[in-house]
Amino acid sequence: MDLGTIPDWLQLLAVCITSYVAIRGIRAWETETVGKRKIELAENALTAFYEFRDVMIAIRCPDGYEDESKKRVRHPDETDEQARSLDAYFRSLQRYTDSQELFSSFSIMEYRFYSYFGKAGRKPFEKQRFAKNRVLSAARQLLSTSTPFSVNHLCESNRNKLENLLWDNTGGESDEINDLIDEAISEIEKLCEPILLRSKT
Repeated sequence: MDLGTIPDWLQLLAVCITSYVAIRGIRAWETETVGKRKIELAENALTAFYEFRDVMIAIRCPDGYEDESKKRVRHPDETDEQARSLDAYFRSLQRYTDSQELFSSFSIMEYRFYSYFGKAGRKPFEKQRFAKNRVLSAARQLLSTSTPFSVNHLCESNRNKLENLLWDNTGGESDEINDLIDEAISEIEKLCEPILLRSKT
C-alpha cells in the first residue's frame, strides 16, 4: 500500500494547519462580532430605558401648554372645569402619540434582547409595557367618561384611582407606576452593566 512520499505528507500537514488556523480565526471573529453586538444592544437598551422613564414623567404631568390640547374636539356644553380636566387627559395621550418612535423601538429591541439574554431579558420590557398601558388606559377612561355627553360617568373614588395612575405622584408616597419603571430599570441594569464593564477592561 502506497502511503505517499514525505512531500505529500508535508503538504497534507500544511493544509490541515491552514484549515485549523482559518477555522479558529472565523470562530474568533464570530465571537468578537457577537460580543460587539451584545455590547451595542446593552448600551442602546440602557439608554432607551432611561429615556422611557423621562418620557413617562412628561406623559404623567398634568401641566402643559394650550397648543398640546388644540386637537381635542371641544363640546359646547363643557364647563371651564371640565375643559381643564379634559385638556389635561388629552395632553397625556398626545404626548404618548408624539413619542411613538421610542415606544415602537421598544418592541423591536425586546425581541433582539430576548435572543441574546433569554427569558430574563423580557421581564424588564414587560414591566415597562405594563406600566405604560396602565397609564394610557387610565387616561382613555378618564377622557371618555368626563365629557358632558358621556354615557357612563365615574364616581369620585374611581376617578381618583384613575388619576392616581395617570398623574405622577411626587408627594413622597409610593407610586405604582414609578415603582414598576424603577424595577424594570434595575433589572435591565443588572443584565447590561456587567457586559459594559467587561468591555472596558
